[in-house]
Amino acid sequence: MKKIVSLVCVCSVVSFANFVRDDVENIVKDVSSSNVMWQDDQSVLDTKKTWEEAIDYCESLSLGGYDDWALPNINELLSIVDFSQSSDFTNPIFRNSQKGHFWSSTSYSRDEAWFVNFSNNNHFVKNKIDKNTSYFVRCIKTTPRFQRDDVNEVVIDNKTNLIWQDDIDAKYMRKPFVTSENYVPPYTNTSGDTAVTYCKEKGNGWRLPNLKELRSILDPSRKPTISRIFKYVQILPSRAYIANEPNEGSKKTKVVNFMTDILSTEWYKDLTYHIRCVKNKN
Repeated sequence: MKKIVSLVCVCSVVSFANFVRDDVENIVKDVSSSNVMWQDDQSVLDTKKTWEEAIDYCESLSLGGYDDWALPNINELLSIVDFSQSSDFTNPIFRNSQKGHFWSSTSYSRDEAWFVNFSNNNHFVKNKIDKNTSYFVRCIKTTPRFQRDDVNEVVIDNKTNLIWQDDIDAKYMRKPFVTSENYVPPYTNTSGDTAVTYCKEKGNGWRLPNLKELRSILDPSRKPTISRIFKYVQILPSRAYIANEPNEGSKKTKVVNFMTDILSTEWYKDLTYHIRCVKNKN
């Protein structure tokens, strides 16, 4: 979490149910969750963006002394809906509200995403629409799922408690699952110059991820289909990342391609593939 030093020392606070508004910083804090803050400055009234633009806008927002804002997911956005209101469905703690459509970060498909309609003159609140549509934006600050450590060149996944390699090798290093010399039944001898050995020799608990772990960083709504926080990604359509799936007796192992709509497929174990090592947090 990045905190910018502020010279403001006195603030006015307004509370409402689970929310507290800081009138000086123009943010709303969710007191039921110490990590959640909402944007509530005047720019909420007239900022309209496409879905991609909304994501970029929130990631570049600096407000309330913080610069790690994000576009809220659909459940987060629905949490500030208040159906008891007569003018719009926004919780009244928010001073800057719009009777309109607000983007969430949750994708429905590659071309559509979910939004929330805060106007009370329609029969729906949550719906989906083309990502090129311009809608209102209200950013949120939470503990993000992914955080990149630029010094150690790793990405930390706070959801799975995994740490991912994200250096230049993660984009260009290629090795087989088994060497040509060991490409004999049961095709599980990973000794020698292999992806398994490469990760193991990094030490400190590094290993080749299994298929479930490798697929956990997929984001099918994007292309390449991986969280944008990863800096080094091989995106050639003909290239794939290898998973640690011995698949005893088979000549093939599981791989993931971050430029296709296929979540995973099987390729021959003696071919070379890209590598992104992983280790457990703590």
